[in-house]
Amino acid sequence: MFLGIYREPEFSPGRHLSNDAKILRLVGRALERDGVPVRLANLEEARGEWKKADLIFSMCQGPEAVAELTAWKRKGAFILNDPEASRRTYRDSLCSTLREKELAFPHSEFIPTDLTGPQLEPYRHWFEPP
Repeated sequence: MFLGIYREPEFSPGRHLSNDAKILRLVGRALERDGVPVRLANLEEARGEWKKADLIFSMCQGPEAVAELTAWKRKGAFILNDPEASRRTYRDSLCSTLREKELAFPHSEFIPTDLTGPQLEPYRHWFEPP
């Protein structure tokens, strides 16, 4: 059995069902047409299924989910799209790698999203209309 795990909705707000879930369902259907039994599940459901899976393919993206999939991999799960590859797409990791490899990319800055009052002043111009 191949186990497909849906991306957490909070990592594709507004597009989860039209993009990510659709991709996973289409992959599942294609595998089933080839005679492969497929189970599609969210991460919570997958926790009870992963040990039965011959192969896991996942759309998970969040840090907690990636860490959990990494733990499953260490315990012997065969995960087609390595959770470490998902982690490397995080902005902090991706920007560092691009910089290290001297590849051009748009200037990026990391700012806290919970700033208020005086803490916000250095960044206020980013949040105000032109």
